[in-house]
Amino acid sequence: MALSKEERDKAKLEQEISILVVKARDDSGLAFEKLREYLDQYIKLFSRKYRIAGCDADEIEQEALYALRYKAIEDFNPERGKFRSFAILCIKRHLFSLIKANNQQKRTVLNQSLSLDEDRSEDGESLSLASLIAEDGLTADQEFERNENNNLKKSRLLSKLSPLEQEVLKLYLRQYHYDEIVDELNKIFPGKKITKKAVDNGLQRVRFKAQELARSLEWI
Repeated sequence: MALSKEERDKAKLEQEISILVVKARDDSGLAFEKLREYLDQYIKLFSRKYRIAGCDADEIEQEALYALRYKAIEDFNPERGKFRSFAILCIKRHLFSLIKANNQQKRTVLNQSLSLDEDRSEDGESLSLASLIAEDGLTADQEFERNENNNLKKSRLLSKLSPLEQEVLKLYLRQYHYDEIVDELNKIFPGKKITKKAVDNGLQRVRFKAQELARSLEWI
């Protein structure tokens, strides 16, 4: 039975979308922007609909774009359904994970790393990106390899963070005290009125993304 014009148009669109997904995986910024436009109404809707403590609508939108780029585009299989449905599912799951993480703050933020309220100058040790990812004891060779890859990890992680999260991480790694981070962020983002709670939430999201990145690269 011959397909109707509407069905042919839909099939053609799905084929074009699949081609854009492949191009976006190859770091084609133009292809990603086209996919972003394709899903823009849903991304805008989610940024207004969902609430994450410490995040404004722009930051939630950035989280949705992160899920689009690093989950939906990377994992999409055209044989299992339409990209739009899969992308919406990926974005919702990512946002739900962030909401759940924010609701589980009974433990210290960034456990297995130094508290922001502690005097960081006492032990004389500098923090590295590796402190954000829980690891077991390392051998000398493993420690060397981790240090060699540290800059690469940091670069890849920063590319996945919102502007606020990037600044939180940079200040944290520079061993700023808790109150100092709040003060600096309010200078960088004068219209946001950053609070300690916002810093806590930002650090938790950084840790979540660091662990997610580590798993995707089989670092942990």
